[in-house]
Amino acid sequence: MPEQGGVHLNRAQQELAAAPGSAERDAAQARLDFLQRQAGELIYDLPCLRGHRVLATAPQITRAIRRAKGKWAQLSVNP
Repeated sequence: MPEQGGVHLNRAQQELAAAPGSAERDAAQARLDFLQRQAGELIYDLPCLRGHRVLATAPQITRAIRRAKGKWAQLSVNP
């Protein structure tokens, strides 16, 4: 389900504060930067079976689906 950017923003700030290493801090900062740029949008936090998470707005998801050439859409919209 989509959530307002503020919900994700609070979560990203907590993840940044709790990040144990520089790689985790960099990833958390990138997520935070993305969320700050998309403050007014509904944000989807999409989990991957391999443990990755992708944040995307509804327009980004729609654009990826419309441009997909097959059954899969590539959502490489953020870290």
